Amino acid sequence: MWQPCTYETVVTQPSCTQAGKSAEICIYCTAGRNFETLPPTGHTEEIIPGKDAGCTQSGLTNGKKCSSCGIILLSQNTLPAKGHTEETLPGKTPTCTETGLTEGTKCSVCGDVIVAQSTIPAKGHSEVVLSGYAATCSETGLTEGRKCTVCGAITLAQTTLPAKGHKEEILPGKEATCSETGLTEGKKCSVCNAVTAAQTVIAAREHSFWGEWTIGGNDKHRDFCRHGCGFSVSMSCDFLSVIIDDAELTICPICGRFGDQELAQKKKASISDPAAKNPGTPVIRALLNPVADNPQCLAAITAVYERNGRIAPLADDAQPVTVKLPQMTDAPCQLFFASVDEQTQAPRLLPVEYTVENGQLIFTVNQLGLFLLIAE
Repeated sequence: MWQPCTYETVVTQPSCTQAGKSAEICIYCTAGRNFETLPPTGHTEEIIPGKDAGCTQSGLTNGKKCSSCGIILLSQNTLPAKGHTEETLPGKTPTCTETGLTEGTKCSVCGDVIVAQSTIPAKGHSEVVLSGYAATCSETGLTEGRKCTVCGAITLAQTTLPAKGHKEEILPGKEATCSETGLTEGKKCSVCNAVTAAQTVIAAREHSFWGEWTIGGNDKHRDFCRHGCGFSVSMSCDFLSVIIDDAELTICPICGRFGDQELAQKKKASISDPAAKNPGTPVIRALLNPVADNPQCLAAITAVYERNGRIAPLADDAQPVTVKLPQMTDAPCQLFFASVDEQTQAPRLLPVEYTVENGQLIFTVNQLGLFLLIAE
């Protein structure tokens, strides 16, 4: 059965380089009409990105291709590798205690190491001895040490040795005599001989006469030096006198000599201040001398300051002196001080109070001289 033609459009799309077609074709008999040629679309360019050449790898230039058909429109060219740009990696000299490095190179562009650095071992110290010294008695010492001659580092520290201190030994002293000086005791170190306590010179002693003076000839008395040096001295007697019954009684208060006789029954001297037994120091000397040829005057008592066999003056600030002598008798007696009237120069007797205790005659006076013990 015959059918009228029914047309539909059939299109063959053009490509990048080939034309296309368009026509109406009957769906029953394939007859065509309205034939039309479609022009090629042309290439759609797309950039093929290149790649910069590296130090060791080649690069590529930019290229082009069609994004539709993929055909290469502009080929890429190879760019040669640039090669490394070298820079020096500085080395480091090793020290005594730290390692070093050899010199190396690297690329300043890519950072690749071209010549690797090697470790150089530490050299170690070059030691020299630091001399020590021994401690002495008074100064510290040092132990031996070591240090490096290259870097100056101390490899063995020195330590302080304490001073040993002196070993003292006695330097014996010597007592002064009447003719030679003496020395005080001292000390010195037996190791270094340093004197730790200096000896000082003791002046030679003066001869000292504070014992009992003996009656000698020619109105003199004699005594030996109390230091035992054997030296003796004779001194002229110092006489004190008083008028008794119109007769002059003269007596030396140092030795007890009467002016006209030597009295054998003189009592032993009493030294009231034994602490004053030093050369040249005045001492109180008191003697009790019985008067044998005067029945009323029982005794002449002398009390004076004596210095080396002579009467010494009484100091202005002298304190009252207490005199103690053996008791002569139990009979009632009076004690008088023999003085001279300052205006008439006539002799006079001043009463002096006394006590008797334990067989001793005791009295205290402010003035020394000649005293008379007279029976009542």
